[in-house]
Amino acid sequence: MKKKIVAYLLCMAMGVSLLPMPVTQAADQGAVVYEEDTTTGEEQDSYVQIKGLKAFADCGNATNKPDAIVDGDKSTYWHSAWKGEMQPEKQEAYTEMSKNNNIILKLAQTSAVKKIVYLSNGENSNGTISKCNLYIKQKQDNTEKFEQVGNEPYTLKFDQSGVAEIDFETAFENVAEIKIEVLNTNGDPSNTFISGKELSVFQDEEQTEAIKIMANAECSSQKDQGIAKLVDGKEETVYHSTWGDDSGPTLEDGEEFEGKKITEIVRPETTTKSSELIKNNKIYILLPKEENVARLINIGFGNVVNSQKIVAVVSPDAAPVKRMVQSIKGTRSLIDATQGRKTKAVIVTSDDYLVLSALQPETIARRFAEIYENEDKGETHE
Repeated sequence: MKKKIVAYLLCMAMGVSLLPMPVTQAADQGAVVYEEDTTTGEEQDSYVQIKGLKAFADCGNATNKPDAIVDGDKSTYWHSAWKGEMQPEKQEAYTEMSKNNNIILKLAQTSAVKKIVYLSNGENSNGTISKCNLYIKQKQDNTEKFEQVGNEPYTLKFDQSGVAEIDFETAFENVAEIKIEVLNTNGDPSNTFISGKELSVFQDEEQTEAIKIMANAECSSQKDQGIAKLVDGKEETVYHSTWGDDSGPTLEDGEEFEGKKITEIVRPETTTKSSELIKNNKIYILLPKEENVARLINIGFGNVVNSQKIVAVVSPDAAPVKRMVQSIKGTRSLIDATQGRKTKAVIVTSDDYLVLSALQPETIARRFAEIYENEDKGETHE
């Protein structure tokens, strides 16, 4: 079902553009450097950032959770535990970290990955990663396992802003997760902590799939300047409503509005008292059906959860489930939706939340099934 976005029509030429984002080149797999950009605009590669990352670490946290390193906010940062059993460890005979030293980036959906950008707290700050191994988990032939990238660790070099880049010679396809095994970090003492402001993942611009959209308008279009030009992604094309009179070839062929073909000139209209358009002044941008639209499930007392985030609905009586709930009690990761009633189900989500519900697991499962059965029957609503 297509969504409609209504905008007022301005009687002027309009175009749509997508500007490429310049980035620097880095080294081949196995040795990472940051290099000052010396290429021209035409020689630069263009990248698109992959959104919706989740971050996990097998060491403890001193400042924020690992998700702070993928939240897109450069004012926040993550720092591993200052002390304790979950602090990153190194063997006595070696300077490299050997335990509690892994960061995992989980992509919202599989994607091609061409570049990783690491924003540190400063090259010489505590926990700034200076050397690491990289592993990629790809979804191929129904198998998923981490494979090391390159034969040598990556040595990071930073620009003046504390940024280091890993630019792969060839993009990795169907990437589900990225693991960063931290070997060395800077600071005093070195090789003791792990920290960072942001970890960003990019793909080549040409590998992104453009969203195909259409448009129509209440008014007619000028010949060869139809409404389709507004959403064709080309800067050189122009859309304009009809500006000629009823004589001559001024009408764009084949346009429709609300299923009816436009066969005569229809111009935007205004009143004599106002300069604002009041009629035939709407443009509709038609988006394709979103296959992964969130479906909300009522879990009791008006509380809802996103069905796409549900991993499991389990009974609260099992000992492992009780331990899970107890381990995050008092934190934001535990959401109580029981309204003071007895907990009858624990909902586990893909982003590590536990939601307590007063409904039975069977009831929630039935509601889950009903949503998608109705969708298959076409009983969805805008």
